[in-house]
Amino acid sequence: MLGDDAVVRSGSVLYLGSTIGARFNCGHNVVIRERSSLGDGVSVWSNSVIDYGCKIASDVKIHCNCYIAQYTIIEDKAFLAPSVSVANDLYPSLEESKQKMRGPIIRRGAQIGVTNVAEAWSLLENGNRFHLHIAGGGPLRKEVEEFAKGRSDVTYHGFVSLERLAEIYRTADVFLYPSQCDNFALVVIEALASGAHVVISKTLEPVYREFVKEGYADVLRDTRPVTIRSKILEVSSRVGEFRKQRQRQFEFVKKNYDWSSITRELVNRMTECAEARHTPKRKAKRPWSG
Repeated sequence: MLGDDAVVRSGSVLYLGSTIGARFNCGHNVVIRERSSLGDGVSVWSNSVIDYGCKIASDVKIHCNCYIAQYTIIEDKAFLAPSVSVANDLYPSLEESKQKMRGPIIRRGAQIGVTNVAEAWSLLENGNRFHLHIAGGGPLRKEVEEFAKGRSDVTYHGFVSLERLAEIYRTADVFLYPSQCDNFALVVIEALASGAHVVISKTLEPVYREFVKEGYADVLRDTRPVTIRSKILEVSSRVGEFRKQRQRQFEFVKKNYDWSSITRELVNRMTECAEARHTPKRKAKRPWSG
């Protein structure tokens, strides 16, 4: 049963026997198995799976690429960040593990998997060798403010003007963007155009592959805090190299990603398609015709 005002996007499968409340917001390629119940205002973003018999309350947000194991209970207003996996097999080596299986309970308002960058930064013990700048807002603003409070190596700017944002970009040597769900993030292009070397998640590698090839971006093999920490230490040893190529990097972005370049390329492609559509096709000559 599906409630009112639901949005279900292409590729998603909702099994018969599941119950979903009003204002359901579903990404692409989502799977919700039998006998699962979802309350009102639940969002499940692309490529996530909710397995058999789960009970999810209202206003829960489940991000991309998550796996929610059988019999999991998630209370109101919980948030699961990208690629969170919830397990339920307490005794995987036992033959009777299925009989003993039960899901975890995620309590009201819990936020799972949202602190990877903060944890990675805490692991550095950098003694102010590096400085982390964070700009923007959102549902995790309080957590970010708390993380930055009292730290001399972290500055949280909050919401800033476009002019101030451009200044922050220009002062940065490295732009860290471990998101696992964006299709094409403009902030990555903005950082590249400002001369910052970019570190992205493996999920985004196909989108920005040419920047990786040119040496303007690095890829995280995963987004665990220890992996992010290692990558920060690795790229920090190459900052001198990054600074030397700032102008060349800017010219590359301007040539290939400036709005005028993109618009010109789009018009050219559309013209080619239109011309191909209206060009008469020659009929193939039959081998037995004279």
